[in-house]
Amino acid sequence: GMKMLRQEHKSMFKEGPAKQETIIGKTGKVLHSPIKSVKIEDLQGLVDSLPDNVESITYEEAVEGRERLVDLLKDAGVEELDVPTILSLPKWSSVSKLYGDGPVVIGLETCERFREMAPLDDASIGTAGMFNTGTNPFAQYIEANCLMPHNTHDVHGGTRWQVPWGKHTLASRKWTNTAKGDKRTNKTNVLPVVLVRDPYSWMQSMCKHQYDASWTHSKDHCPNLVPNADDYKLKNANVTSNGIPVTVRYNPPAYYDSLAHYWTEWYKEYLDADYPRLVVRFEDL
Repeated sequence: GMKMLRQEHKSMFKEGPAKQETIIGKTGKVLHSPIKSVKIEDLQGLVDSLPDNVESITYEEAVEGRERLVDLLKDAGVEELDVPTILSLPKWSSVSKLYGDGPVVIGLETCERFREMAPLDDASIGTAGMFNTGTNPFAQYIEANCLMPHNTHDVHGGTRWQVPWGKHTLASRKWTNTAKGDKRTNKTNVLPVVLVRDPYSWMQSMCKHQYDASWTHSKDHCPNLVPNADDYKLKNANVTSNGIPVTVRYNPPAYYDSLAHYWTEWYKEYLDADYPRLVVRFEDL
């Protein structure tokens, strides 16, 4: 996705297997510890079932059809995988049926305009995306692997953990909303890289962690795109002909007809934005 940068804007990527590091937050809490080994006991509660003859399956047999996924894990710094863990991975044929054989980047045609607009010493990349789309790890990946070599204004070499109008904020509020600490940032010089996630798995994550979104639902029926009888019985039930409305506590708040409408309309704003932006898939990370 960084091909949009001309020679003078060219990003500097680090090559070779990823070197995992312990990441500590501002409060001293460990946000990420290196993962170099994954065994089936680490996946307790995540794996539904394994073959009855799992103990007789060799490593080579387990890897067959899953080579690309195993290679991706090794490139990410995971050095050891046991047979049951490998068998818990889908085969590449299943992955490609859902998402294709390679990464998808939307908006590369807008990069030339960004190059023309942003001066070399202030051009930067900022992460954006809805709740539960992996914006935090993505920002860490960018910071660890990509530099804007001519940028002299930013601490991390032109890679920002969010766009200056707020990573979860609507694209249409770019000029009316400013994130804390970014009042002096020239927003024109920040290229948004927007993460989009498969709406089905995204909705499942939203059911577990709503963040600043709220809608009538229960643990037993979520996502509740099609209301059932129990939804009408919930306290303060709010059900319309379009489904169950969602309120997002922006400032000012935003309102949507349903969780599906929220996902669709949020991304439509970035797709229709009149400024340069890239959209990448969570699943390609």
